[in-house]
Amino acid sequence: MVKVNFILRKRGQTNVVKKGRVAYPVYPILMRVSFNGKRMELSTGLHACEIQWNKESQRVKLDVDGMMPKSYVNAGLEQLSGVVQLANSDSYRKGQILTDRKVSNAVATLRARLARTVKHNEGKESANATKHADECAKTKRRKYFEGAYQDFMRREGDSKGWSKSTREKYNSMWNHITKMERMKGNGFCLSFDFFREKGLAEYFHFLGESEGLKNTTVKKQLEFLRRFLHWAFKHKYHTIDDFKYFTPYIRIAQNEPICLTEKELHQLQHFRVPVEKPSLFRVKDIFLFACYTGLRYSDIANLRYANVTDDHIAVTPRKTGVCIRIPLNDGSRAILKKYMRPDCKGADTIFPCPTLQKMNSHLKTLCRLAGITSEITLVSYHGENRIQETVSKCDKMSTHAGRRTFISLAIANGVPPQVVLKMTGKRTIKSLQVYIHIDEEPQEKAMDLLNKIFSDDSISQSDNKD
Repeated sequence: MVKVNFILRKRGQTNVVKKGRVAYPVYPILMRVSFNGKRMELSTGLHACEIQWNKESQRVKLDVDGMMPKSYVNAGLEQLSGVVQLANSDSYRKGQILTDRKVSNAVATLRARLARTVKHNEGKESANATKHADECAKTKRRKYFEGAYQDFMRREGDSKGWSKSTREKYNSMWNHITKMERMKGNGFCLSFDFFREKGLAEYFHFLGESEGLKNTTVKKQLEFLRRFLHWAFKHKYHTIDDFKYFTPYIRIAQNEPICLTEKELHQLQHFRVPVEKPSLFRVKDIFLFACYTGLRYSDIANLRYANVTDDHIAVTPRKTGVCIRIPLNDGSRAILKKYMRPDCKGADTIFPCPTLQKMNSHLKTLCRLAGITSEITLVSYHGENRIQETVSKCDKMSTHAGRRTFISLAIANGVPPQVVLKMTGKRTIKSLQVYIHIDEEPQEKAMDLLNKIFSDDSISQSDNKD
């Protein structure tokens, strides 16, 4: 009786194969033949690493990148076992004894044929294996990249208390880069390795040319991507820091912030809302409250009874998380008195605010009815193309115009910038500049003062001297 076993010879190491971050040694497969009280160990010419090998079945149990497919190896082992059994049957039929030489010759002949078969298929299989390995690697990098983004959204969103709108902005960024991924096609997959300088430049041009976004939006989208890449870099997801130095020139027009002048504010205060538009009563009160206090709409919507005292409002804005104290004036106090009810508790909200979209839509209607329809010119850029449009101010009004109105009128009426910073929760004078809007009247007064220096009399006197 002939018994054939296959084992890994671990005394020698021919190569190393990597699976993930772990390197596994590759060993030759030996064939151990036992017959007539003898035992022979013969080379099969086949190899396997330890994680592939199943000791019980004495076969390869899985495929590993860089190794011959398990189907080839296992088929070869079956054939080697078969030729030994065939040699034993032939010897028995002829009445001969199975010898070491007969076993060695049978195995050697088959091993040579297997080597030729493997060599013949090696090129084709190698190409297929390489293609498959590349596809697997791309898929892994894509999943890794997406997993990092999901981790970023979860951890940063929870730790910084992101609002729904902030999450939507980052989701918009993700939609843009996945759309670019689909447009590139040809098996392209997103990965951190793509966002080197060349990839960042490609994404920059994609936003402007393929998506048709204006420069201001392109700049915002690049900033969202930069924040994600910086977070991933900080948390060891990748080691590519090209995003730190990618600063393409983006032409941005500096338009005046849209807010109410003092005259327009009085115009809105004295405007009587039509009875047939009852929803505008609440919109008017909430917007004027923003003009009187400088609060963001999200903070007004979350304003509770516990935040209000007899002479001030103490609130922690969702955006900054820093508590601010805003003294009450006659206007804000009158609106609070109108909406605060004695039967409510400290945790109850004061204002019945509609959604931000509805509020902005109704605010445009309110301002149009109130006659706040002065024309303004807005300049924007799409790439290097300058776009200029003249629109009615009411069509561009939003709830944030109330905060800008408070800041611009406070500055114009002599309130020190440091005090405005304290009341609005802003950190630096630079961050305040975007909200400052100076009316034409103070500018005209300033020019009257300068007329003392640049007067016609001084010019005429100098002419007479000549």
